[in-house]
Amino acid sequence: MTINIKDIILNGTNSEKLAVFAFNENTEIEKIYRKFNYFSRSQYPRYFKSKSALFHKDMVIKYINAYKGNKNFLNLAFRGSAKTTLLKLLLVFVILNDEDKFRKYMKVLTRDLKNAKQIVTDVYNLIVEVKPIYGTVFETNKDIKREETMSSFTLASGVKLSAGTVGQTQRGHIQDAYRPDFIWFDDIEDSESIMSQVVTDAIIRKVDEAIQGLSIDGTYVCTANYISDIGVIENIKSKNVDIMVIPIIDSESNPAWDYFTKEKVESIKNDAEDWWGEYMCDPITGSKREFRKELFKYIEMEQVLLKETRIFLTIDPAVSKADNADFTGFTLNFVDGENKWYFKAWREKLNSGELFNKLFQLWDYWSPKGLETIGIEETAFTIALKPFLDDEMNKRNIFMHIVPLKHGGIKKEIRIRGLLNRYEAGNIYHIKNECDDLEGELLRFPLSKHDDTSDSSAYQDQIAQKPHPKDPFDEYWEEEEPLYSSIGM
Repeated sequence: MTINIKDIILNGTNSEKLAVFAFNENTEIEKIYRKFNYFSRSQYPRYFKSKSALFHKDMVIKYINAYKGNKNFLNLAFRGSAKTTLLKLLLVFVILNDEDKFRKYMKVLTRDLKNAKQIVTDVYNLIVEVKPIYGTVFETNKDIKREETMSSFTLASGVKLSAGTVGQTQRGHIQDAYRPDFIWFDDIEDSESIMSQVVTDAIIRKVDEAIQGLSIDGTYVCTANYISDIGVIENIKSKNVDIMVIPIIDSESNPAWDYFTKEKVESIKNDAEDWWGEYMCDPITGSKREFRKELFKYIEMEQVLLKETRIFLTIDPAVSKADNADFTGFTLNFVDGENKWYFKAWREKLNSGELFNKLFQLWDYWSPKGLETIGIEETAFTIALKPFLDDEMNKRNIFMHIVPLKHGGIKKEIRIRGLLNRYEAGNIYHIKNECDDLEGELLRFPLSKHDDTSDSSAYQDQIAQKPHPKDPFDEYWEEEEPLYSSIGM
């Protein structure tokens, strides 16, 4: 007897429908995919008014593989590709139909908590919709749809779904006897976070902490727009993940999904704030970046110290350590005879007293190695600091050569952009592992939240000079044998 799946779904009993939708550890991935389609299309037809794209099957199968513990998945399909909707529907499907309840504690982590809570609430409400088939499945027996967002829910089976952020600590999370075993990272990088290396680094740490906190068989999925190749998503790309990259159109401008006509794509392109990142999954081609990675040339500190150079330090000072205050930027520049610059550049959060002491520390360490001049951006703060600094130099009998750096009414962006010619000519080298702050700022320029290190580097143009040329007769004065030994010369 041939079983008519469509007839069961439309006219069958609840137990027959449950049998069609159910799966376990022995069910093949392809079959689970078909069961998901039966379930989602029959119970939530409003999500399937348009024909699916060809890439949707591959996307869902990768979601299933991640859920089953086979491979972590990074989904970088374009904005509007239905990647979030399909994963929400899949969560509903596996929560209700996995006979083994393979995942006990699932988490949704976003940058903004309200987004994670909205996903959890959507999944909860979708489960409530199918109560006529599944009955009451929640631990609290409350199964009415919710308008307000919720941070978590637990089923009578013990399966839990919770919301959190990548700003929270991820250690020590346990549900009953279970550590998190499946994480969905969604929109953990945005246009604000990519402008700040500090924010980016903090998110990376929390993401790694969450991954390390997974159960031994735990896996994760990350859905994101590929808007930066130097941030959080790039860090996840470097991990053991299956990666899908789907731009909205191909190289011949054909839409990846028939739902988007060419006219609709053109309209999106005209209105998009970041067409290349959010829709073309290409953060390089369409970015506003002016300083590119390939401009950075590297050299070891040991090699620099063997060269004959002059050393100059430029500082862009801040006057506060408050969280929202600027950093103090430092650039130590070794200049060789060819007028090539070798940078050690960094930034620190310092108050006025700490900056005061930092100057003496840097002079004490680097002046014996050749540091000649310290240039500090002239502000009301540095003008007020000068009398105290002069007094302290007298007390310590240490006299630093300090000169004021004047912006001359030139905007900071223009000063920093002035470095481009030197980079493009190959005349600036970064000392390895000594320019991370500078690179983070330059790669985000002019959108970087912080530009203190970049500005300190730009100020080098005011004081940096190459070594004086040697006297052409010097080598003769050093001859062991005098030219006219008979007359003592």
